[in-house]
Amino acid sequence: PTPSSRKTKAIFPLHAPVLSLPKMPRLSTPNPAPGTKPNPCTITGVELWQEYRVIDPKWIYKLRWDLVMIGLLLFIAIVTPFEVAFMTLGNNPMYVLNRIVDVFFIADMLVNFFTAYYDLEESKVIFNQGRIATRYLYGWFIVDLCSVLPYDPVVLEIQKSGDDRYNRLRVLRLVKLLRLGRLPRIVKEGEVFSSDTQKIDYNLLNLL
Repeated sequence: PTPSSRKTKAIFPLHAPVLSLPKMPRLSTPNPAPGTKPNPCTITGVELWQEYRVIDPKWIYKLRWDLVMIGLLLFIAIVTPFEVAFMTLGNNPMYVLNRIVDVFFIADMLVNFFTAYYDLEESKVIFNQGRIATRYLYGWFIVDLCSVLPYDPVVLEIQKSGDDRYNRLRVLRLVKLLRLGRLPRIVKEGEVFSSDTQKIDYNLLNLL
């Protein structure tokens, strides 16, 4: 070989070693410290309930529950006035259906004790369970309680006894119409949590 060819091989060896890049360490999300709860801003509705015992108003199951309650409110608005005016109270399918509706409204009262709400004055979502329960107790709790009291069974027993007060006390069954106050609350809650003009910063959750 000529001197020029030997020089070329020296610069560009035919069997140069293959360079290998060092392996990059795998990135992993750090686990929360033992005894601490995960960040509520990054967890699902199920996890929020499991960790904090609070219901997210935007949780799909809460939205479905609200749809069920709207259907029951429409039933109350249509059926109750007709039932009180023209139907005799008795142990019939309508009586059983009304008791099932009562159970749903009692369950809804329990749901209200755990559902987060948006505070307009503080401009943030309140997820503190104590504040949620206090707000409901000093707000709509008394109205909701009066609407689920067992008026029908009491009136039915008076009717069976033949008491003359039956015709006057049957009007008490109209107190169930107080439940209709739940409808504007559901609508308002849906508007607050879905409005494009009302931006909710979930980083400002009040957890203290």
